[in-house]
Amino acid sequence: MGLFSSVKKIWSQDMAIDLGTANTLVVLKGQGVVLNEPSVVAIVDQGGKKNVLAVGDEAKTMLGAKSEGGTTIGILPGINISESNQWIDIPICTGLGYARNVIVARAGIVAIAIGGAYGTLSEIAYALAEDKPVIGLNTWELMRNNSFDNKIIRAKNAKDAVKKALEQILDK
Repeated sequence: MGLFSSVKKIWSQDMAIDLGTANTLVVLKGQGVVLNEPSVVAIVDQGGKKNVLAVGDEAKTMLGAKSEGGTTIGILPGINISESNQWIDIPICTGLGYARNVIVARAGIVAIAIGGAYGTLSEIAYALAEDKPVIGLNTWELMRNNSFDNKIIRAKNAKDAVKKALEQILDK
């Protein structure tokens, strides 16, 4: 019995899947191509637990400034440059731990919060306390006096988040 008999029940000769390097295709008999999206998965690390943030077209829009030729800055919590990653051009090692979140919130005109654990929540709080717009993508929802606080401007995907951030900058 096992895994293969379980999988066999799901699949049939009416479906074909091509897990290509660039795109993933799903073809259904009688319907043709029902899915043709980039083979990209966006993963977020939330306090050591990795979660899927988006797949396909939506994940591809999250490739970010670095992939578009932009220069990126990382304000790091520790003192070791090895905490940086391939997406950071200019690492700034603060040695401040979570206290560096004040710097992160104050350094920009607009904050974009994506996913996140308690560190992201503190960055949101610091930005809102400074009366800076916060754009949220799959991130925290806030409540005040038993009512939702709608100060976080919600985005559908990374491209929408950047668009909303630019709109906020131009409105200032």
